[in-house]
Amino acid sequence: MCGADLMPCLFECPPIAEDVGGGSLYFNIDLQICDWPFNVECTMSAPTSAPTKPAPTAAPTTAAPTTAAPTTAAPTTAAPTTTAPTTAAPRMFNATCDNKMVLYVDGIQVVSENDNDWRKTSSILLPAGTRSVALSCQDVGQQEGFIASTGDGEITDSSWKCSSEVPPSGWELADYDDTMWTDAEVLGPHGMNPWGMRPVISELAKWIWAPGLPRGDTTVYCRKYFA
Repeated sequence: MCGADLMPCLFECPPIAEDVGGGSLYFNIDLQICDWPFNVECTMSAPTSAPTKPAPTAAPTTAAPTTAAPTTAAPTTAAPTTTAPTTAAPRMFNATCDNKMVLYVDGIQVVSENDNDWRKTSSILLPAGTRSVALSCQDVGQQEGFIASTGDGEITDSSWKCSSEVPPSGWELADYDDTMWTDAEVLGPHGMNPWGMRPVISELAKWIWAPGLPRGDTTVYCRKYFA
């Protein structure tokens, strides 16, 4: 390369004889001749290697987006739980009346007049699911009263409903509305005089009657609803 602009020299100068120092003459671009090296401002530059082309860059590969299929959990519906109705098991109903008792179970007559003997206890099997008991008790003189119990603890007490008035038709049915009837009057405990203890009737049961009546009334009507 020769000259300030380092342009390539187009002329090749002959070598210098070894006896005068050897080497090669340089082309003097100012004089346009081959000249001694010290008269030529010339520098040798290392050959420039051909530029290396960068390796081709592979085109970016874009992965196709993968969309996961939506997973929808099947709705789980709990099976409905139905509570079975609780129905009382069959149970015995034991009762007596001074004097004549007519007894109904859910509106069905099951005892007729109790043989007109309060010393006899009438025992009736109440079917499972029995809702009510209703009765009429007729006194024919002297002491009056009614007493009863069930095998599972129901007893006659002030929770019974009693009336001295003749009720309307259907009063013995299970769904009869007796809310206007008064609570029974408790005459005394089981074992009181003149009856003493009556067979198979709970000792916790009470003798009852319609409230507020003078003794010697003829007939009362009583009901008990089993919740």
